[in-house]
Amino acid sequence: MKIKHIIGFLFSIVLLMVLISTLPLQSVIAQTNNPPTIHEDKAVIGQNFTLLENQKLEGDLAIIGGTVTLSKNSIIDGDVVLLGGDLSVEGIINGNVQAFGGSINLESTAKINGSIFNFGSNLTQKEGAVISGEQITNLPFHFNFGNTFVPTQPDPLKTASSKLFAFIGKFLFAVLQIVSLSALALLLVLIAPKASYRVASSIERQPFVQWGIGLLTFFAFPLGLLVLIITIILIPIALIAILIFAVALIFGWVGMGYAIGKRLFTNSQNSTSPALVAATGTFILTFVARIVSEIPCIGILLVFFISLTGLGAVVLTLFGTRDYPPVSQKQRIDQQPYSATPNNIEVGSILADHNEDNLDDSEMLGDNSPDQDSSDDLHKSGGEL
Repeated sequence: MKIKHIIGFLFSIVLLMVLISTLPLQSVIAQTNNPPTIHEDKAVIGQNFTLLENQKLEGDLAIIGGTVTLSKNSIIDGDVVLLGGDLSVEGIINGNVQAFGGSINLESTAKINGSIFNFGSNLTQKEGAVISGEQITNLPFHFNFGNTFVPTQPDPLKTASSKLFAFIGKFLFAVLQIVSLSALALLLVLIAPKASYRVASSIERQPFVQWGIGLLTFFAFPLGLLVLIITIILIPIALIAILIFAVALIFGWVGMGYAIGKRLFTNSQNSTSPALVAATGTFILTFVARIVSEIPCIGILLVFFISLTGLGAVVLTLFGTRDYPPVSQKQRIDQQPYSATPNNIEVGSILADHNEDNLDDSEMLGDNSPDQDSSDDLHKSGGEL
């Protein structure tokens, strides 16, 4: 048994020596044979890749953060794109090389039959390396980012002062707006007292109807304006319509202020000027609207919905030229805004009372005076003669 073991061990050693002796020959044979051709595009992402000697790649090569070595006499029939990786070339590239970052190392045996677009990458070209095309180092397009600035740390004092000045400016503008609308209300009532009164009375009687009509007008106006603009010839009319719409909004706002003022001066209506009533109501309305408009997101929207009531009243009364809803003659006299002089009914009653007093005096004189009978007899005798 021992002899068999010894013979088997010796046979194994001999076999191992034969294999070792034939290994260089097998490697030489493997090197002399051409490696297989790659018939597809190749993407190397964060890895290492080597195109062997005499090996061919029939397609494009994309390198993203990887390392690629093109051995001597290797061929790439396509373009090479490099994004932040490393490319070492000893073979032949029959296309263009486009590099965005990374590095390119062209050895002495390298040959590029296309152009190299080098955008921010490091290119090293040794003596003997051939580039048949062009070397382009600028982008083929221009980025225009406009005027850019680097923010700096704000100065606390300047920030506080700027906020203070902004608040003061905003406050003064609000005061100017309130005073201007109040003065406009005073002027409108003085110029057109009946029209202003009709608009305010319409808002007092049916505010929800006026609001609905104002909402419909707001949505219908842009459609009509679009029709006028499309016709081109009617563009001047469209501009006039915009002006009329703006006047209607302002007139409606004054009408709402007038209605509020009438509510405030109900007990002193006989002694307060209608113009002053409208100016006071408009002042209060605009002041409240300015406060409401400061509410984030919904403030401006609330003011807009409030203004639709006045717009609807202006539309229904045709800028105050008619009453809405229609009123009788007696209601119109009772609602007359001018109360500085007595109305016709009061004047008639005073004259009637005065005539009754004179009649009573004459009757009293007729019963107690003898001259009355003598005068009657004298007239009769004169008539007979």
